Amino acid sequence: MTVSIASRLNMKPSKFTIVIPSIAAVVATLAFACSAPAQTIAYDDAAAYYATPNWTNGANRGFGFTPWVMATNTFSGGGSRGWYLNNGYAIASSTNVGGTAYTNCSWGMYANGTAPAGGNRTVAYRGFADSLTTNVTFKLQWMSEGIGFAATNFGGFALRNGNSAGGVSSYETGYRFQFYYAGGGTNSYLVEDGKGVTAVGIPFAQGYGNSAGGNVNAAGLNCEFTLETNDTYRFVVRSATNNEVLAFLDGQPLAGTAESTIDSVALFANETTGSGGGGGDQNYNRMQIVSTTLIPPVIVNVQPANGAFFVNPSTNISFDVDSSGPFLSGANVMLLLNGVAQTLVFNTTRAAQKLLATNTTPLATNVQYSATIIAVDVNGNSATNTFGFNTVQTNSLWRDVDNYGAVGDGVTMNTAAIQAAISACPLNGVVWLHNGTFLSGTIFLTNNLTLYIDPTATLLGSGSTNNYPILDPPANNGQQVNCDMALVYAQSCTNITVTGGGTINGNGRNYFTSGVEATRPISIWTALCNQVNLQNINIVDAAMWTMVNMQSDYLTISNMTVNDDGLNGNRDGCDVVDCWHVTIENCTIDSGDDSICLKSGSSRGVNDLLVQNCTITRSQSNGLKIGTATTGTFTNITFQNCTVMNTAHSAMAVESVDGGAISDVTFQNINFSSCQNAIFIILGSRDVGIAPGSINGITYQNITGSSMTDTRGCPISGCITNGVTYRLKNILFDNVNISFAGGLNIIPPVPPEYAGQYPENTMWTNLSAYGYYIRHATNVTFTNCFTSAASTDARPWIATNDVSNLTVIGPELNILPGTGNPVLQWNKSFTLQTATNVTATFTDLTGAFSPYTNQITGGGSQRFFRLRQ
Repeated sequence: MTVSIASRLNMKPSKFTIVIPSIAAVVATLAFACSAPAQTIAYDDAAAYYATPNWTNGANRGFGFTPWVMATNTFSGGGSRGWYLNNGYAIASSTNVGGTAYTNCSWGMYANGTAPAGGNRTVAYRGFADSLTTNVTFKLQWMSEGIGFAATNFGGFALRNGNSAGGVSSYETGYRFQFYYAGGGTNSYLVEDGKGVTAVGIPFAQGYGNSAGGNVNAAGLNCEFTLETNDTYRFVVRSATNNEVLAFLDGQPLAGTAESTIDSVALFANETTGSGGGGGDQNYNRMQIVSTTLIPPVIVNVQPANGAFFVNPSTNISFDVDSSGPFLSGANVMLLLNGVAQTLVFNTTRAAQKLLATNTTPLATNVQYSATIIAVDVNGNSATNTFGFNTVQTNSLWRDVDNYGAVGDGVTMNTAAIQAAISACPLNGVVWLHNGTFLSGTIFLTNNLTLYIDPTATLLGSGSTNNYPILDPPANNGQQVNCDMALVYAQSCTNITVTGGGTINGNGRNYFTSGVEATRPISIWTALCNQVNLQNINIVDAAMWTMVNMQSDYLTISNMTVNDDGLNGNRDGCDVVDCWHVTIENCTIDSGDDSICLKSGSSRGVNDLLVQNCTITRSQSNGLKIGTATTGTFTNITFQNCTVMNTAHSAMAVESVDGGAISDVTFQNINFSSCQNAIFIILGSRDVGIAPGSINGITYQNITGSSMTDTRGCPISGCITNGVTYRLKNILFDNVNISFAGGLNIIPPVPPEYAGQYPENTMWTNLSAYGYYIRHATNVTFTNCFTSAASTDARPWIATNDVSNLTVIGPELNILPGTGNPVLQWNKSFTLQTATNVTATFTDLTGAFSPYTNQITGGGSQRFFRLRQ
């Protein structure tokens, strides 16, 4: 969040003009400009604590701070809490000193689990030798490894009056400012001050790092807090990797008693979701109090925005430069456009804490600009901001729909006008919608075309089926039974793009609220196309499936937002039907059915597909799914670095029920929360005339999940069809850390065999394991996984039926504490290695030969139970 300095100061630019010839001249001038000595008033970092046994209560390796006071609660309802030292990956900071030991260290704390509010909490308190003043800045590095998505999951730090340290509840005592993460999504970092709670616009990924999740070069945040006059403050958040300014607040009111001092800091973690490999850990480092003369300025409120199109050449470039003291001079601020210094006008001729700069050099028409702003304060601290924009006007390649009769009033039907612009568009041309809401029926894209929906424009789907002709591409695809109409349609096209930052509204909230799929229009449908790019479009209120790409190859879907906002009834987010060479990335989806769904209605299948860096904020069905339609082969498919939340069914689902073969599928670095189910795998046939296909080679790696909403457990099953067993093969769970709901006091019987019903994790009731129920499978391996239940459960973490070669490789056999003897169902060649937490003698209730003989070491005999089958 930024605040306009011009409006805040109510100042207008003066006519004081400075021409800066070169960066070298600025640097030479500044070589003599430092007038304030560098001062560090207090300093500590985690690396110093490796000289002592650990980071513990009463430790203090720095100066200018009081010793640490540590507190955790004694809640016994599940999860864990505490603190530790982290090394090796913690915060990949630009301030790390190369060649020194433990340069990536951090103070770590955790309070993991899904206990009731206040159930798990860890706090570390520390006082300042002297209260903060307007002449110093408090600095702290912080990186979160995951927190969770509920209101009770949060972590961060508080700056406080006094230094009350009375247990885990005192961190808010006397607080004047808090910065913390709570919830998921793109705007999850919050400040709490005299205005209440405000989101500052930082996506979780920019402060996130998780060695367990594969993000070894964890980013982290550099936080800078400075007191200002009139009981206000300045707060800057920078990337710890490259010092990019991520958030900037200035002149904001403090909480608490007016003018009360700030004397301490409290680091806190509350029910930070995660387990095993560090899923919910908070890492802090380099706590400092330094003179404001050491703090670099920030450049904010830059206009035009980075990436802006069609900037009017008469527009003035403007920006603000802000510092922590009266250290700025217009003579030391430069704007370069394509390498040429510009003439700037400033709001003052004197040394200032804030400068408003405006260029007076006219922009040229039809130019692509690369811009650089450089600001250096009198103490030699510098800041740089680079951005780009263009002043391209309508030219021979662009077709403005307004010139073809389109009226963006939200009422006029514009189908013919938009289609006329498309028909008139030259090779590699662009059809431009801007400044309005354009009501339309089906528009047909053509070869080598870009449909550019400007951020000022909305393409609004008609509410009448009369405006949507029946579409019947020659794809011979079984999924065509569901697809008859579309708002944006392309058939047998090459090199098409839909982009621009604008909105497509399917009008599904006001119309098409019910009815079978084929009676409602798809928002975007491509069929039999090649080189398709769907990017940077917001699609809202889909009337049916949102994006459908059917037998279209070399497909890229990026930076798309789908928001059905609670609508349901077959409104998938993104459907890929029999496509090859597909990338889906950086998309955010709230869908009224499956969010990202791979389907096959022909023998062609899906091949070579990557889904990465996507966020599912809500799904009325499954988050990441293969199926249900599975006629062809699915192979070479990867889902990675995704977040899945609030699914009505499974976070991840793999289904083959139409004869298709599924192989070589990987889910990696997936974080999910508040889902009904974690993982669902089913092999079977829902048509008596079609034999089951196959599922072979499914990998789940670096998966973290919590806050499950259902007690069933994960169904993972092959099938017996016409007396023949069809087995799942080669299923790997590697570093999969899930906290299941639990809560049953009985062990249910095994579910019936799959009998052709619509496949969903809810087709069976509670399973005989709170975690994984696996049936008809060969070569199933768990390595370094952690499985727990949020509520005490009589069931085991895993139960199997007809599973050959089940291998569980440490570090421990995951058994819920307090439930008595472990219960483990095994069949055929079961191998257990490096289990360290199971003691007593072995008993097999059936009297069968124990496969564990001579396989477990560590002293003492072992005890397991086998469920009767």
